[in-house]
Amino acid sequence: MELRPNGTRTHCKNANICACPLLIVQTVTVIAGTLQTAGLISYRRGVIHVLNRERLEAASCECYRVTTAFYDSIMKHPPSG
Repeated sequence: MELRPNGTRTHCKNANICACPLLIVQTVTVIAGTLQTAGLISYRRGVIHVLNRERLEAASCECYRVTTAFYDSIMKHPPSG
């Protein structure tokens, strides 16, 4: 899966997303459809276009903010070794 934190598009196949625990293809399809209906993303053939990043972040759970903060802290001060 290719992520572009500051961009608006990512290429992501259901199989990549479903590598996460407890996610199955049908769940990914339903969630993507819900986000698309809400006008937050456009999703077709494994390509996700973020249409409204602010609303998408607001709709996400606290896990997104925690993970983003952790990622940012690692990138600012990478572990040595």
